[in-house]
Amino acid sequence: MVDWSYDLLSEPEQRLFRRLGMFAGSWSLQAAEQVCVWDGLDDRNTADLHARLVDKSLVVVENNPEEARFRMLETLREYALAKLDQHGERQAQHRRHADFFVRLSENAAGGMLARQRQSFARLRREHDNLRAALRWLIDQGDSQAEQAWRMGAALRRFWTYGGIQGDGREWLDELVSVGDSHPASVSRGKMLFAAANFHHKQANFGKAGRVLSRARHAARIQHGPRALRRPRPGRDHRHHRRTPAR
Repeated sequence: MVDWSYDLLSEPEQRLFRRLGMFAGSWSLQAAEQVCVWDGLDDRNTADLHARLVDKSLVVVENNPEEARFRMLETLREYALAKLDQHGERQAQHRRHADFFVRLSENAAGGMLARQRQSFARLRREHDNLRAALRWLIDQGDSQAEQAWRMGAALRRFWTYGGIQGDGREWLDELVSVGDSHPASVSRGKMLFAAANFHHKQANFGKAGRVLSRARHAARIQHGPRALRRPRPGRDHRHHRRTPAR
């Protein structure tokens, strides 16, 4: 039955359908345009192609008051992923999906202090996709280490204050071990400092100290001795200024 429905689609509809299978849970039209438009698809008609898939019941509209969101039934998603494999597109689509959600995480982190409620709501809507993207990045090892570190560093406040500290601890523990042979970078340093701070907040002082040591080593390699002048885990020095002597 699914084969018959797929065969009736035009070639552009088939391309979009199988690439939409990469999304875990639901997605927005903006995400579909960013992740799925490459090699044979044009962003000028993606919205129209997407609407046709909805009309043909291959994509379901979610009842979401905040933004229009869409999903596939799991059986259709599995079929779409199998078609991605068949066409040799799965790795490229994984990369585009991960790249999009790294950028989304960093954009949300950038607005976290000024628009925390909106940023948290956006990340919660994309939680399944964030987990899928980070899982893929970690599984790629050194080849995607930089992207994995960027994402982990960007999501640290969401994990800490979004009520999913357990998830955050598990992800950061994995990220600490990613890319050991990879050159030190700003992203890795930020991720390691985030992991150290996370363990410190949970009173795991021994592990916090060990991770902090690695973070300081990475910072020394990247920036030299001045990079070691960093706040200790558990303290936010931005709001602690020395009072002038009277």
